[in-house]
Amino acid sequence: MKNTLFLPRLLTALSIAISAMAACAKSAMDQTIWSDRPATDWQQECLPIGNGHLGAMIFGGVSNERIQFNEDSLWIGDETDTGAYQAFGDLYITLKETDPGPKWLRCSSGQMASSERPEQIDMSVDGDVNTKWCVPHGGRPLQWQVKLDQPVVVNQYMLASANDVPARDPKDWHWEGSHDGTTWVLLDQRTEQDPFPKRKHEKAFTFENSTAYRFYRLTLLANNGDPLYQLSEIALNGVSLDATYAIKPATAEAYRRELDIGRAVHTTCYDLRGVTFTREYFASNPADVIVLRLSADKAGCYSGAISLKGAHDGITKAEGNTLSFSGTLSGKYRKPKENYAIRLDYEAQVIVLNQGGRIQATNNTITFEDCDSLVLMLSGDTNYLNRHDKGWTQEHPHQAISQRLANASACSYQDLLQEHIADYHSLFNRLSLQLGQNPASARALDAAERLGAYRGGAHDPELETLIFNYARYLMISCSRPGSLPANLQGLWNQSNEPPWRSDYHSDVNLQMN
Repeated sequence: MKNTLFLPRLLTALSIAISAMAACAKSAMDQTIWSDRPATDWQQECLPIGNGHLGAMIFGGVSNERIQFNEDSLWIGDETDTGAYQAFGDLYITLKETDPGPKWLRCSSGQMASSERPEQIDMSVDGDVNTKWCVPHGGRPLQWQVKLDQPVVVNQYMLASANDVPARDPKDWHWEGSHDGTTWVLLDQRTEQDPFPKRKHEKAFTFENSTAYRFYRLTLLANNGDPLYQLSEIALNGVSLDATYAIKPATAEAYRRELDIGRAVHTTCYDLRGVTFTREYFASNPADVIVLRLSADKAGCYSGAISLKGAHDGITKAEGNTLSFSGTLSGKYRKPKENYAIRLDYEAQVIVLNQGGRIQATNNTITFEDCDSLVLMLSGDTNYLNRHDKGWTQEHPHQAISQRLANASACSYQDLLQEHIADYHSLFNRLSLQLGQNPASARALDAAERLGAYRGGAHDPELETLIFNYARYLMISCSRPGSLPANLQGLWNQSNEPPWRSDYHSDVNLQMN
């Protein structure tokens, strides 16, 4: 039996996604899937959006949002080998919290250590090489940042290795200083560093500097191949760092992550430090873009960084208010020693539009400060052409993507949203199924109790209707006129080595998709 993505696991996903109190406006019970916490698992917990051509999985993290996206023609293979559908990339949004006090220490790039182990960032300044800061980098630079009580001249820092796994030792990094935590000066740079000669080993790095900075930052760019970074200690000469610097991020309250199947709109909202933050996401078929709006009920609350990472070798560029990457698929992803005859060019672009505040292209990211709201528009494509006589390829997609985003960014957010909903309703509203309403006792159950009761034979017609509507939503989202047909993982494949190549089969695809 083949492993398709959603319907066989729908009840598992729904166990975290149905009923309870909410900060966001509620939709109909039989057209809403929601959760009270961010997703951590792509297949079991993320909620999808799509327009037939572009698709995305939304994680909904509070301080670190990840949007895994794909496109329907990104494929590697040729007429002699079916190859495999590929992953396109990820869009990351890292949000800064309001400055919490006169001094602090935090991971400013947003990655988080596992909550199940005492290996948080404060372990890097506790003076004990038997503890450590250990955190997954997620394929992105990892930043350790400190704000001191007052400006201090630092011209030497110390790093200490942890207790195990030399591959987690930093290999490339930058050391920077700043007066305000926004504009940074490169003070020291190290590349191609060997792992520490032994575990729990301290090593000092000296550089020239005569300027007193209040902020210092260590940016780890590469290690020796492990998905985790770790250090037991980080110290600055002339500064007494200790655990009192480590701040605990504020806890988001009234968190809700919701997919409104009736409108094909995903919403994430939460309260943090007295501010209500809201994100809306949708994949517009008429505009052929994925749209994300970040807003809040208080002005100037958005500061942070946006990064774009491809799933292959494309290098991200930042220019003005646009992030992009492009590349050409070659055979090495499945055939390391040879190339496929068909080599597709691909590209993705993101435009960032801000209301209030300021944005800036910096180090292949776009940073934003004190913005009232942000609208991001994402699109991607390949040069695939469904013509054998043309060699299956056409012109590079750059111009088409640029024009698509230019057209979309000329419209207001509300106009794009209304156009998207009207287009979706033209398909979804052709059919309505009413199986009845739940009794009050069923509505009072939490998700686990409700699904358990249903498995035990309890009557829950709104759950049955929701599953039916979700299947229709997925079909509309992953295949439209002019796009390619739905395949195994559809538009939401995140792997370059997907099960069964994420391709087409005639045995069970129709029933399972």
